[in-house]
Amino acid sequence: MRQEKKLREIAIIAAGQGAPQGENNYCNDGIPFIKAGNLIELLNGKKENEVQKVNESVARQHRLKLFPAGTVLFAKSGMSCMKGYVYQLKMPCYVVSHLACITATEISGEYLKFYFEFHKPNSLVKDESYPSITLSDIGEMKISYGSDKEQQAVVANLNKISKII
Repeated sequence: MRQEKKLREIAIIAAGQGAPQGENNYCNDGIPFIKAGNLIELLNGKKENEVQKVNESVARQHRLKLFPAGTVLFAKSGMSCMKGYVYQLKMPCYVVSHLACITATEISGEYLKFYFEFHKPNSLVKDESYPSITLSDIGEMKISYGSDKEQQAVVANLNKISKII
């Protein structure tokens, strides 16, 4: 049986934090810090551990929130949000404030990623000359989904199709 709920009812909706400024805040052995510009690279096969990283002390100093693997990201401000890129974290990462971070709680994160690839979040942009999407507007998005088994079937089929493409 299909259901439709507001995204805020089935996921945690947040944004990342400001990027630490200065190369001295980044290191080789830390946790990845995902920026809006990284989305296209990640979608094209770059690994998360190949982007800039921050260590634990920099993360504490800048009060960075670690987002779990499975969190779905897309740009919510600037021209990047018009691109419609959607990416799902494969490992825990810190994330820049220009990205919306959606962590599914009641549905499959993979299903949600595919949902956003079809129902582009950039449709929420109200003024293309100053593109931005508010977290509250994201939370009001109505998400249609079926049972866990149906979500798994959709994800499996779309993954097969993606590999063929």
